[in-house]
Amino acid sequence: MADATQTLPFRPSQHMSSGFVETSNAESAVAAPRPRKDKKKKKMTTKRSFPYFDDGNLVISAKSESQDRFLFRVHKSILSFHSPVFADMFALPTPADVTNIDSYDGVPLLHMPDPADEVASLLKFMYNLKSFADRRHEPWLPWRARPIMELCKKYEIDGLLDHLKSRIESAWPKTLVEWDALEAEIAHYNDTRGIGDDIVDNQYPEPAMAIMVATQFELDAVLPVAFYHLSRLDTEMDRKYYSEVDDDAFLYRITDGERSANWGCLGADELLTLTRGRERLKSMYYWISRHLDNPAFRCSSDKDTQCSKILSKMRKDFQGQGSQRGDLLEHLKTGFSSTTLEGSGLCFRCTRRLEEEVKEMREILWDDLRGVFFDERFKCEWR
Repeated sequence: MADATQTLPFRPSQHMSSGFVETSNAESAVAAPRPRKDKKKKKMTTKRSFPYFDDGNLVISAKSESQDRFLFRVHKSILSFHSPVFADMFALPTPADVTNIDSYDGVPLLHMPDPADEVASLLKFMYNLKSFADRRHEPWLPWRARPIMELCKKYEIDGLLDHLKSRIESAWPKTLVEWDALEAEIAHYNDTRGIGDDIVDNQYPEPAMAIMVATQFELDAVLPVAFYHLSRLDTEMDRKYYSEVDDDAFLYRITDGERSANWGCLGADELLTLTRGRERLKSMYYWISRHLDNPAFRCSSDKDTQCSKILSKMRKDFQGQGSQRGDLLEHLKTGFSSTTLEGSGLCFRCTRRLEEEVKEMREILWDDLRGVFFDERFKCEWR
């Protein structure tokens, strides 16, 4: 899988403030013809950082990217409560002949190999779940949660890991009703958004990062929905272009409500899954159109000829939508909605029969999304 840190259109510090101040390495100048001097090494500094409790009985040390050391004073009981790894560590007896145990501020000092900002986030999360309080549909939630989830997995902090998993899962619809409701909410936000309001992309889930994290942590409920959402998007709509202020075409499209994705987060396997699913969805336009041409949908009234002509045109228009970037669930919903059918000239019986059939089609498609993207051999329901 591609390294997501190289593909996001922003520096994580812009969105995930760690509270740490890091300085760059200083280099000494080399002036000819003087002998070459070695570069000066940046002196490592030690800083206390939150959480640091005066009554804590353990200090944890971790280094930042700049190699500064950050110290956190915490309680062994809190770490032991959340993690059996820490509990077992603290339960080990200290040999009587050991006198050189590291300490700081009068309590034992534990050195952790993990990045200081990630350790800080994990410790804050242990003490207060609300320290990770994001909006339900926060697009950056998977990116922010991922390093904490990795530490939770490493130190067997299952309770907090499950909490973060459920937070990510809750952002994605589990039923077709929830999907339609979210789509309606997004459409309403986009239609009523003022000039100074944030763009849609910064308010609602982003699929590529969600797929990356869902694959890593086996969030199976997220994957089919995230892949379907991604299948609707243009690969030219890449969030990396946010940093390219001269790309007017992209900015016009994004401000008009078109969605984008962090395409660089996806590895070869994910791109294959996406391509396979997208092609299968595209073929369904043809098979559904053929299905609606079977005798069961022939009009039994004296308006047979009129209804047949209207339905034939509707099927042709629907099939043509498949040649574009498809959103099959949406095209079924709008192309055969009650309003569309009632205004088409179809008779009452044909309207109701077609309306019920398309409703069932959408439900079948929703239930089949996992197979559409993940089954090696998938057979279309209407083929």
